[in-house]
Amino acid sequence: ITAAQSGISGTSTVTVTAPTVTALTVTPATVSMGPGDSTVLTAKLTYSDGSTGPATAVAWTSSNSLVAAVDGAGTVTAVAPGTATITAAQSGISGTSTVTVTARPTTDPPVTETGPPPDGGNVIG
Repeated sequence: ITAAQSGISGTSTVTVTAPTVTALTVTPATVSMGPGDSTVLTAKLTYSDGSTGPATAVAWTSSNSLVAAVDGAGTVTAVAPGTATITAAQSGISGTSTVTVTARPTTDPPVTETGPPPDGGNVIG
């Protein structure tokens, strides 16, 4: 950039650089689910200039797909009880969410007594 007035001028160089990715945050950071449940995780990027924006080219992975599987859109499906770490990565930066899958409570069937009555089989009547 050059400015001039009354025969005097000055020059300055301005360099503009694009902000770089400094962090990737996965939301929610922790999830509790039952087998068969699913939820969608989101990834947000933080840049060197302090701005934020959605992560658009994320690679999603699960540390244990036998517990929780994740697809390319960040949809997590609970498979079996246990804990898995879901990782989102973009531009060499990654973030995680911890998924805990707990077994659903079982409902025991009603107890039906069979056999002789408690008085030894004598029917009073």
